[in-house]
Amino acid sequence: MATSALPGWADVARHRVIAGARALGAAVTSMAAPSPTRRWLQILSASIGVLVLVFTVAGRQPSTPAWPTFLLSLAAVSWILAPFLPLLGWRLAAALNLALAVTALIGQPVVDPSTWPSSALVVSCLWVASRHEAPERRGAAAWSFLLIALGPYGLERPVWLLLLAAGVLVIDATRSRRAAQRAELQAREEARQAQEQERAGAERARIARDLHDVIAHHMSLVAVRAETARYRLPELPPAATEELAEIAGLARGALQDVRGVLTVLRDSDAPRVPQPGADDIAELVEVARTAGVTVYADWPDVWPELSGAAQLALYRGIQEGLSNARRHAAGAPVRVTVTARPPGDVPPGRVRATVVSGPRAEHTPPPTAQVPPAGEASWHGHGLRGVAERVRAAGGDLAVAPVPEGFLLQLDLPLARTVQR
Repeated sequence: MATSALPGWADVARHRVIAGARALGAAVTSMAAPSPTRRWLQILSASIGVLVLVFTVAGRQPSTPAWPTFLLSLAAVSWILAPFLPLLGWRLAAALNLALAVTALIGQPVVDPSTWPSSALVVSCLWVASRHEAPERRGAAAWSFLLIALGPYGLERPVWLLLLAAGVLVIDATRSRRAAQRAELQAREEARQAQEQERAGAERARIARDLHDVIAHHMSLVAVRAETARYRLPELPPAATEELAEIAGLARGALQDVRGVLTVLRDSDAPRVPQPGADDIAELVEVARTAGVTVYADWPDVWPELSGAAQLALYRGIQEGLSNARRHAAGAPVRVTVTARPPGDVPPGRVRATVVSGPRAEHTPPPTAQVPPAGEASWHGHGLRGVAERVRAAGGDLAVAPVPEGFLLQLDLPLARTVQR
């Protein structure tokens, strides 16, 4: 039993020795940046070092040698550097204490190391412990213990060792506790986000089921009844048969779009179908004309190039304008205009699209009503609110206004650049 436990104990000891060696090396060679700390604490600690430096230089007597003043000044400088550059300040203090220990071994020490040099070593080590990670702070603490334990400190040695040990242990325990608290908060946040994603997925699945049960089912019935009408009603005239075939085609297209939406709702990682853009507006206008709407379309030969979001907002806005014209102004003509460089109150670098219905569409005044955010009480429907959200997300503006016997919808979208169509 003892023999089987020996290799494990040896591995633990070897790993600890390697970790200790790395820590000692990190304290001497590491170039890691310190972590942020409170500015007032840095200024307070550095101010003490400045006072020590001033008193050391001002208190030097002309008859005394310059070396003691110089060494004590180095201790004060290390104290000043430690709050801002902990490793540099500690290395300067450690080198000074090492030099004083060597001089004490070979003869009389130049200065008493138990005063400012030792205090500078302890203070700078505590700054390293508070602002650096485990390898640097543990290596600095180990070197400081060795320098104090082997240096000529006499009766003051236990005091400095106790202060150093207490400070390093308190700082290490505080940082470990804060790290554990941050890890716990992060774990809670990740768990909360996971729960939100799970709830969102469940809600999307519920919406997908409802859409499938209601919309997809009825759209399928529309397509099937329109396609089979010529077989069930053989007395239908050719014009009605052709019209029903058009209705069946539109229903199948709408059903395909609904299925794409259902796929995305059920699986957020599902591949997206290409979204309609500016190039699809001509087909949109032709579909409206096929449905019996008189549409006058006008856009420049040089198509404005928009972002993907802006193109989708442009398409959906014109689609909503044509749909509103069919629903609320049946039989009235509709004019669709896209202008790359609109004059008047539109700033440069934007494209304007206008959909106006009514017998006097060409002379309609500019709109003044703004689409309110979703949730506000207004006569605007969900379609216009959805278009407004898309337009605003693309960085544009949308305005609507009633006109005599019709309706006007206007979109202003940011223009990227122009390309030859």
